[in-house]
Amino acid sequence: MPKHHLREMRNSNRQSPGSSIYPESIQEIRRSLYWILEEHGVACLNVLLFLDGSSCQGFLVLSHLKGMARFPSPEVTVSSRTLGGREVCFQIGAWEPVLSVKRRVASELRVPDFTIQLVQQGVTLKSETMLKELLRDDVTDPSLDLVIVRIPGQLLDYRQLLHKLVHAANHSRFEEVRQLLDEGAGFDAEGNLLLDFGSNVLHVAVRGRLNDLALHLISQGVDLESCNEMGRTPLVQACIKNTPEVITALLAARADVNIKDSSGRSAVYYAAMKENAAAVQQLIEAGADSEELESVVDLESCNEMGRTPLVQACIKNAPEVITALLAARADVNIKDSSGRSAVYYAAMKENAAAVQQLIEAGADSEELESVVDLESCNEMGRTPLVQACIKNAPEVITALLAARADVNIKDSSGRSAVYYAAMKENAAAVQQLIEAGADSEELESVVDLESCNEMGRTPLVQACIKNAPEVITALLAARADVNIKDSSGRSAVYYAAMKENAAAVQQLIEAGADSEELESVVDLESCNEMGRTPLVQACIKNAPEVITALLAARADVNIKDSSGRSAVYYAAMKENAAVVQQLIEAGADPEELEMLGCSGLRPLQTPKNWRSYLTCWAPWKM
Repeated sequence: MPKHHLREMRNSNRQSPGSSIYPESIQEIRRSLYWILEEHGVACLNVLLFLDGSSCQGFLVLSHLKGMARFPSPEVTVSSRTLGGREVCFQIGAWEPVLSVKRRVASELRVPDFTIQLVQQGVTLKSETMLKELLRDDVTDPSLDLVIVRIPGQLLDYRQLLHKLVHAANHSRFEEVRQLLDEGAGFDAEGNLLLDFGSNVLHVAVRGRLNDLALHLISQGVDLESCNEMGRTPLVQACIKNTPEVITALLAARADVNIKDSSGRSAVYYAAMKENAAAVQQLIEAGADSEELESVVDLESCNEMGRTPLVQACIKNAPEVITALLAARADVNIKDSSGRSAVYYAAMKENAAAVQQLIEAGADSEELESVVDLESCNEMGRTPLVQACIKNAPEVITALLAARADVNIKDSSGRSAVYYAAMKENAAAVQQLIEAGADSEELESVVDLESCNEMGRTPLVQACIKNAPEVITALLAARADVNIKDSSGRSAVYYAAMKENAAAVQQLIEAGADSEELESVVDLESCNEMGRTPLVQACIKNAPEVITALLAARADVNIKDSSGRSAVYYAAMKENAAVVQQLIEAGADPEELEMLGCSGLRPLQTPKNWRSYLTCWAPWKM
């Protein structure tokens, strides 16, 4: 307490002669004193009463204090927003009435105070209510969060205002909507909702993210199941706009969670599409039957493409939403119009955790076998396993193989999972697929390694095209056929030679070797559409190590392509004397080198030093 106040209290302790005031006890004085202090907003104050021996003088101190005490009242921070979104913030004394706040707001907005209503948590405040009554006792920094509802007043045509509001909303002019709301559109002169305002404008409020307006309308009990031109309820619209505060208010008001829009999509579908796990959980709980503890929310509703909320969550790769839906026992096997299931999309998104969740959700607890349909195919005939191999997702492949996904299903182009794994040069996946298809008794692979794509290429051929040595090794270890040719007549060894991969050529030759005769049964004479053998191709590529490997396997050196040229011709064209020597020693016809002297081959196709090669074959010619 300021010192001058204490001095005044001491000076007032002198009672005038002849006074008839009766004394009170010190305890009563103390209680009365603290009551006065508390009324004036002082939380705690130590007061010293200076008495000169007379209890009557103590009473005089109290009497004088009642007349002179003027302690400052604590201030309240008022944060208020109009339904149109304008903010008005200020501080005001806690012992002021709501009417004072209305006047302050009206002054800020420059409107008459009788056109202002203040709303707290859906309740319209009375003008005579003291602000202190609205505050929580346990809050040290008092504040109020209020919504300002503007009403038109008697002088405005509120029907015309409503017409303008609806017209602006229909044309998505939300700034104009906000302005009209701040003029009182939608309310009559007494502040009541117009009958044709609530449900229609609730849609506008949700769509325009006018949350304060939406919450106010919900608190006023408007129709929550009315649908707009697209068949959407306010709850569906709130899930589309992903406004959790409005969703919570609508569910608290018991909005129907299962109403679908004209495309067949429900609120939970849109919540899943927006990856809003909290909203999905709220919707599931809102539809729960308290007795059976089972969800009655329709989790199998599909959109126009046949996609359920679970399928949509897998497309969006939203793990928390997937978890919530699976906990509510969403069907894992429903497929969309293209034949794709939830597990397919989870595999496509390379989400191994979701794939595992879906498999476990469909597991039969007695047999411990998965009943999730892992063989469902999309419009191209691709299973989740095939898709995982296309995406090169090792963890997904592991999860699907552990659930015994069929490794041999081919897509519409004839490609299997192992084909795509080979194409992606994923040796580990190839090995996994081979082992998954292995027969434990015979230790032989039952994975179809001879399946071909539309061009007739096997996984082994594809691995040679991709020049993937580890994949080639894995396929050869599983006894893949080395002689299957594609539609152009090219075999695995041809592509290995074309890629100048001597190690792969050697592997292919050894894989085809007959252990008894030690002779190669690999077809080294297969030709492409131009009649070129692997040896001819190796000479064109000028790959000496490949040529050496093929010659060691006794490849025919004299086979000519469709232009009549053999391996030795192309070796000479590449000016590779050592290879020419090798080929002649292996039985190549030296006479073919005379072609290099033909005028028709010069100058573009004949090496400048072609005569040097004549010395190579001259001794054999003699």
